[in-house]
Amino acid sequence: MLEAYRDCQFHVVYHTLLNFCSVDLSAFYLDVLKDRLYVLAPEDPARRAAQTVLHRVLESLVTLMSPILSFTAEEIWQVMPARPGKGASVFLEAFALTPPPPGADELLARWERLIDTRRLVNKALENARGEIGKSLEAAVTITADAATCSFLAGFGGQLKDVFIVSVVELREDPAAAGPVVTVARAPGAKCPRCWCWSTRLGEASAHPEVCPRCAGALAMIGS
Repeated sequence: MLEAYRDCQFHVVYHTLLNFCSVDLSAFYLDVLKDRLYVLAPEDPARRAAQTVLHRVLESLVTLMSPILSFTAEEIWQVMPARPGKGASVFLEAFALTPPPPGADELLARWERLIDTRRLVNKALENARGEIGKSLEAAVTITADAATCSFLAGFGGQLKDVFIVSVVELREDPAAAGPVVTVARAPGAKCPRCWCWSTRLGEASAHPEVCPRCAGALAMIGS
């Protein structure tokens, strides 16, 4: 976007901004993040980390859009949470750019590979739509070679969050030509708080109606 501004290629600015908001944010990051924001306790470190990222993304977006969406950018800026050094107007700010972290290229390649797997999962979920309603009703099994299973296992519990399902199982098959995704109905019952399916409802005596994760969140907020 900065390069496009320098070259007065404003249509490139617009399309880059639109693509980031609709593809990277709406169709992926925000979709995955909803569970963390809605379910975890307000002071949970994972939820606070997500809020920090969202705030930084918002500052970057608002300052970058301000030359071409001036009134919208200023309206957003005025209702954004205050922070030390925040200017009275978006037009008193420099572009808010976060430098890439060390190893950014490797990190991006790792997540792009995971997103490719997510596309396969989404396709399998769509094909199973007659049997499975919402994706959280699903248990997903991914059969792949050892290297792929090891790669996916490195994401741990994040896998079911990224795929927005209740269960993810990895099965190693040396003869697998590529990741093969199968979908079944998740075992257990639906947690009324997070809507994930679990076989562990009722384990927490203080909140027997919800899953252990939600019981822990309720305990943190004193409910």
